[in-house]
Amino acid sequence: MYEMLCVSSLGVPQDALIPLTEADERKLNHIKKRPYISCHPAWEREMELMLRWKQKAEIQSLVSIAPHFLTRVYLHNKLSYGGWL
Repeated sequence: MYEMLCVSSLGVPQDALIPLTEADERKLNHIKKRPYISCHPAWEREMELMLRWKQKAEIQSLVSIAPHFLTRVYLHNKLSYGGWL
C-alpha cells in the first residue's frame, strides 16, 4: 500500500491525498535539480514517491488529523525545528 514518508508519519488519511497536476510534476522535477536537495535524502525520497504515485497532500489536509493540528502542532514544529524546502 502507498504511503508517503512525511504524510504517513503525520497520519494524514489516504482519502485526503489529491492527484498531482502536470504543473506539480514539473515543479517537483525542477526542485529535485536544486543543489541543496542532495543534502536531504528524506526530501528526495518524498519527492520520488510523490512522482511515482502521482499524489500529494496539501497543507490543508492536516486539518483531517485534528481541527487545530496545523496551527498548534505542525506549524509550531516547522518554525521551531525547520525541515522545509
